[in-house]
Order: sequence, then C-alpha cells, then structure tokens
Amino acid sequence: MICIYDKKTTKGNFDNNGLGVLSELISCYITEELNGDYSLELEYSANSKKAKHLEEWNIIKADNQLFRIYKVEKNSDGKNIIKVWAKHIFYDLAYYFIEDMKAENCSVKTALQKSLVGDLIVIYTVDSDIITANSISIIEKNPVEAIFSIINIWGIGELKRDNFDIKILNSIGKDAGVLIAQGKNISGLKFNSDTTSVVTKLYPVGKNGVKLTEKYISVPNWNSESYPPFPIIKKVEFKEAEDEVTLRALATESANVIGLSKVSIDIDFIELSKTKEYENYKHLQTVNVGDFVIVRHKDFNIDVKVPVLKIKKDILTCVNSKVELGQPKNSILSQLDMVDIKTSIDELGNKV
Repeated sequence: MICIYDKKTTKGNFDNNGLGVLSELISCYITEELNGDYSLELEYSANSKKAKHLEEWNIIKADNQLFRIYKVEKNSDGKNIIKVWAKHIFYDLAYYFIEDMKAENCSVKTALQKSLVGDLIVIYTVDSDIITANSISIIEKNPVEAIFSIINIWGIGELKRDNFDIKILNSIGKDAGVLIAQGKNISGLKFNSDTTSVVTKLYPVGKNGVKLTEKYISVPNWNSESYPPFPIIKKVEFKEAEDEVTLRALATESANVIGLSKVSIDIDFIELSKTKEYENYKHLQTVNVGDFVIVRHKDFNIDVKVPVLKIKKDILTCVNSKVELGQPKNSILSQLDMVDIKTSIDELGNKV
C-alpha cells in the first residue's frame, strides 16, 4: 500500500493512510544504491481525485519507507499522467546547515551525533558498529555531506537508511549464497571489467607512521600472466595498526581481497525474463543492497565475490527490475550528486 502525507507530517505520525492511498498508480519504482542514491519515481493518473496531493514537499510512504517529493511533472500531451520524483526522508538533512563542526579522536557514532544540528537530534537516531577512532572537521556543509564525509574519512562503512534511523555499519549486507556463472552473452545481462584500479603491491603505513621491515605486501599471484609486466604499488594507511605485527596482518588481509580488475554486472530483469536462462538468475530477486554474490565468467577470467551496489525495485509487483553488482566506486562522495540536491532545494525554496 502506497500512501501520501501532508508535508507537515512529523515523525511518529505515519502509522495511518495520511491524505489517502494512491490506488491509481501507473508505475512506481524505488532505487537504492550502496552509499549513494535512495529515491522514488512514480506515474499517476491525473484524473484521480488524489492526484491533487502529489505536490512538492508532500511525503510518500512506499515499501515502508518515506520519500519527500521534490519534483512534479504534469503532461499536457493528452496522456493525463503526473510524474513524481522524491528523495528518501534521509535527504531532509540536506536542508540543514553546519557552520563549523569538529570531532577529535571520536567514534563514528559520535561524529554522526555531532552532524545532527538543531532539532535533528530529536528527529533522527544514529548508530554505528565501527569503533575505530578518527577526527573530522566539517565547515559550511549540510549534514548529508557530513555523513558521507564520515564514511570517506574513516575509509570504511556502509550507510543504512531506515526512515529516520541512520546507521553506518561495517557491512549492511549478508552473503546471499548466490552464484552467477556466465560464459556467453545473454540479453539483459551485461558484464564489465575495469583494470584502472589494479594493484599488485601494497605499501602499508600504520599509526604514527609505522611501516613494515619488508616495506611491501604483494597480492596473491602478483607475478602471474594475468597481471601487467611491471609492479603497481599503492600506499594504504591502516590507522588502527599501532605496531608492525598488526600492520602486517591487516595489510596481508587486504592484499588477499584485492582483485585483478573491477567487475560490475548490470542485470535487466525485464529483458532477462524473455530468455530461457532467466530461471538461473531469478534468485537475484531476493537480494538486498550490500549483499554479496559470487560472480564467475570464464571469458573474463573472473571468479570474485562482489556486493549488490544498486537495486531498482518495482513497487507494484514487488520485484527487482534491475540489479547492479560490483566493487564500490572509488569515491564515496562522487556518488552523491549534491548539485542535484541543491538544485532541488532551490527550486522548492522558490515556491514557498
């Protein structure tokens, strides 16, 4: 059931149908991306009595999550369709402003709490299972930018958004026990391999500049024919490593999980459903963002475990229409289109 609520509806008052149930939906999709976008798009009959409630700022509840409308498009081409775009209620944080916030030698949870300026501390709850201490300074940014900066600075963490509950966890997913084995082209299934981030040796540095006697840690099979004929070295900091033994253990663990190339798989279930191979992949309908899936492709010489990066879910049929798998992008902040968010804020502000 998908409901629409007045823009002034506050936390704790969404356990009803609000302004009404949106019963004449043409389409409704929710897109969630690991440490990235979380949004809703829908199409609705303009002739419906409830269409009048689909206006900027109002809130939509779909799949038990809240989304605030930031854009409405009404067609005048005779189709009588209203298109609506909405951001997860998490992005309400983008409307607030942090002048100057500093947190020294603190946990992720403390940094999150300090990012909740004004009355946000009573609206949102934050938590984290990451205990590593670090320091952060946020100047003239909004809390959404601050939260993504926390992930970037700590260098670990995945964002879990559940309405007004925000968590940064070591991992938000699980091992889905799903294997994708591919040896030929199938409509709706696209494999990509990218070697721009290949590393064959790590130069680890610990707390207070601790280094290894041997200096480098090589990745497994670094001298195999799969790698280029020259070393590719990357400096990696392990701030929690206070001694050489700990540093070596952490660096070795990291070296063991570094792949030769970045792998991504785009799955279009609409196209895939038209093929006889669909039965082999329909179990991906049950995965969530952050879950891990094993991918094997003999042509690309790929055998890796990768997370679910992005899901586009059809809310009307309760199935995933598109799933993207692969290693997360290099920059957490690059996934956050703050220009788009700011434009949305400006557009809404002009209508107040």
